[in-house]
Amino acid sequence: MHLLLEGWEDGEPVSVRLDAPDRAQVQSAEKITFQDLPNGAKHVTIQQRPGGSGALGVGATTWDGALVMAAYLCSACADTLPGQRVVELGAGCGAVGLVAAAMGATVALTDLRSLLPLLRGNAARNWLMGTPDPSKASDSSDQGVKPGTASVAALDWNDPQRGLVTARLGACLPDLILATDCCYVDPGGATPDPAKFAATAAELAGPNTVVLVAHEVRPHGDTRPEFLAACRAFFGHMETVEPKVLPAGFRVPHIDLFRLRL
Repeated sequence: MHLLLEGWEDGEPVSVRLDAPDRAQVQSAEKITFQDLPNGAKHVTIQQRPGGSGALGVGATTWDGALVMAAYLCSACADTLPGQRVVELGAGCGAVGLVAAAMGATVALTDLRSLLPLLRGNAARNWLMGTPDPSKASDSSDQGVKPGTASVAALDWNDPQRGLVTARLGACLPDLILATDCCYVDPGGATPDPAKFAATAAELAGPNTVVLVAHEVRPHGDTRPEFLAACRAFFGHMETVEPKVLPAGFRVPHIDLFRLRL
């Protein structure tokens, strides 16, 4: 997997290709294209809102944990994703869930209501909301896995009525739940509660559901102790994913991947 960043600098279009996370460049780009995906998916393009303007907040751009998670899906999950039922929590721009959908999964992207237009736009941009991509209609040479689909739903972990949403999304017992950078200290907004995050994931999960979580270790205001305690309170099994399964450029020391089960 490689990243193509597109944006503007001094009134001129610029593009940069990356093989590893670079936060400054990634979060200043207007578009990120995840290239060379497995299963014949080819690529996924994400539109961002650099600067996190208005109500979009931190969900307006893509964070390192999402890049590491996407790389993990490509390197370790290509054989299992096709046909799987997937829910992404705190989807933001939708990068991780849309990569999973492009690789053959049926994905429900969830986040706060303010982010739904951005999520829907990115899903539609990649022809993953049920409308066939006309550019592939006559491509008989494409032997890859058939792309999956993506849907979008509002899910606020703080909402007392969230159980109505998790009951609907979890009715078919997802095979996989994805979450990246969902526990952090937000000085300029609402800091997510790790216990409510873990409770929401547990409400969605069934006995065979795997929950993959990317957590960033931050030097200031780190929520790691609370995050780990919450996950252990709601899940009976928790293990760290070995970095060696990731492409070399995405083995970054400040991002941990965890695999959870009830």
